[in-house]
Parts: sequence; structure tokens; C-alpha cells
Amino acid sequence: MVHKLHDIFESEKAVDTIKSKSLPSIMLEYSSRCNLRCTYCPKSNPGNEKIPGRDMDMDDHSVKNFVSILGKNPLKELLIAGTGESTFNKNWVNDFPAIISAAKSANPKCLVHLNSNFARRYTEEELRVLSTLDKINVSIDTDDFDLNRTVRAKSSVADIMYNIIKLNSYCLSNKKRRPHITIVSVIYESAMKKLPSLLYSLATLPIEQIQLVDLIETPAAKVNNIEKASEILRISNDLGEQIAASFQFYKQNTQISLGIQPAFRKRLNQLLTSGIKESDEDDIGMGVTRVCTQPWSRFTIGANMEIYPCCVTDMESQGTWDNTKDLIENFNNPKIKRFRTNLISGDIPEVCKKCTNAPVGSAAELINAILPFTT
Repeated sequence: MVHKLHDIFESEKAVDTIKSKSLPSIMLEYSSRCNLRCTYCPKSNPGNEKIPGRDMDMDDHSVKNFVSILGKNPLKELLIAGTGESTFNKNWVNDFPAIISAAKSANPKCLVHLNSNFARRYTEEELRVLSTLDKINVSIDTDDFDLNRTVRAKSSVADIMYNIIKLNSYCLSNKKRRPHITIVSVIYESAMKKLPSLLYSLATLPIEQIQLVDLIETPAAKVNNIEKASEILRISNDLGEQIAASFQFYKQNTQISLGIQPAFRKRLNQLLTSGIKESDEDDIGMGVTRVCTQPWSRFTIGANMEIYPCCVTDMESQGTWDNTKDLIENFNNPKIKRFRTNLISGDIPEVCKKCTNAPVGSAAELINAILPFTT
């Protein structure tokens, strides 16, 4: 791998590509507390709450420091997410505007988006704050009442859909641009059987995109017997036809983009082709690499101000945020450098091997991600 990456760096194409350095991205775990306990989520892992930083909000001092840092360091994107529900923090209505303003002041084109379960009904003031985001990723796995109650006990699909409709209504009535809304659906075995119904229900909502993702393997999923759809794929001919028909419906009758996580799509593509894009080649010789770019391009700041090399906060911390140092210094500390070196050389952590979220990017994309942190 190291030799091949060296060859890529030496290529003329690489020289042309790396002339413009890309800005880093941050995932901010504003809160690691959550109002749900989904039976496949790391929040439901045995002993999860005993792990430091797993059940807390960012304190006021940390928020103020982060806002100050944001205003001085331009970012490509800021994702407010993590193991918790950010709107569960009682101060979010006051903190979000300051965080968004700081990110935009450093880079007006910074994409500021939020991951949320939308599992409680929002007030008008809360809808106002949500309307200032560029994008919101909302979790809906199924529209089946009994299945939702079993897997995501405290959430109501009716409440989630209500919030999406009310946010759209608020923006229309106040002549505001509505945030781009993506529905993220975790597809496990039982949800797969209900997928056509979910897709037809989602088609009625004011949304822009649906992203189908495979279940990430967690201890909670094993304990609760939640199985990954891509490992099962016991799809009857009838269900396969229904899924294919729902994909075709989106393609022909809606403006909603229907996406499927690359690794998941590759498995599904053997059964279904309608409405699914061709998957990327895995051959390094074709200019595609399996090396995840996140440890070079996107960093996570945990609610306890620990630094993680990607969006998976179950990984080992790569250092504690140092307020005396700037953003690049924090995200280029010796521990992170060692992590990157190990990743490129093939010494890959077990959590990375199981991850289905790692982006499959081109060699040029990998170089663009690495370059800002190697010069």
C-alpha cells in the first residue's frame, strides 16, 4: 500500500490535483446524551454509559472556546452529530446560532448540518433555529408501527414526520429557504422486509434525499439479535420485485435522490438494478483506494473535548483538545500522525475493519485529504 501511494503521489495527475488544498471538516459531538435507546445503536451497548464522555453535554466553557476557534479557522463543513441527540441539550436553541454564525464568518460557504432523530415535537422557536441550518439528516428506519416500537422504542414515526412537515411549513410561511433534508435509513434484516412501504411513505414528505445504509456491527445489535441486511439478503422474488418497483417509482415520479451506501449497494446490486447506480471499482490499479480519508479530512470533537480520527466515537481518543493550540495543531498532533501512518501501512484497527461508512474514494481524493496535514 505504501509503495502504491508513493507512486500515486509521483504521478502527473496527482501534481495537478493537489494544487488547491481542501479545507478540513469537523464533526462536533455537542451532546452524547440521547432521548432514544435504539437496540442496534452503541448507546445501547452493555456498559456504554460507564465510558467517560458517553452521557454528557458540552459545557458552556467548551462551547465558547469552540465558537472562538470556529471564527478563526475556515472549515469545509461542520456536522453537529455524534453518539447523542444534539437537540437533547437544553441550551441548543441558544448555542446553535452562535456556532453556525462562527462557522459562516470564517467561511461563508461552510456547510453546517445536523444529525437528528427528530423524535420529539419541536416548538416554533426550535423550528426557527433549525431553519438556519444548511442541511439536516433525519433518522427513519421504518414506517411500521410495531417494528419501530420494538427497535426504537421511544420514537414515533408520526412525530418525526410531523417535524419535517412543520419545518417546511415554517420556512414557507416565513419566506425562508428550507434546509436540505436527507432521510437516513438503517436497513437491518427486519427493516428490509418493510422497505417498499417506507419508501412510498417517505415520497410524500418535503425532502431532498434518502440514504439507505447498512447496519454497523455493534455489541448492542448482537445482544438484541439485530442482523445486517447485507449479510442476510434472503429476499423473496415478491419482495425483490416490490423493492425494485419502489426504486423505479423514485426514478420516474419524484425529484428525491435515492442513494445507497457503497458497500451495501454492492451486495444489493446482485439482486436489484433498477434505480441503483453502478458501484465503484475496488481495484487500486483503477485509481480507487479503500484507505478511509476521514483521519485526514474530518475530525470529531467529543462532548468531553476528546479528539477522534473519524465519525466513530467508539474508537480510541487521539488526544484531548488543547485550547492553547489552533485547529490544525490539534488535528495534527503526534498521536493522530501515528494513527494515519498505521492506517496507510495496513495496521488497521478492528473497528475500522468492521466499518461500513468508510468512503471509497479515488487516489486523487485521498491525496487532497492528506495534503493539508503533511505540509
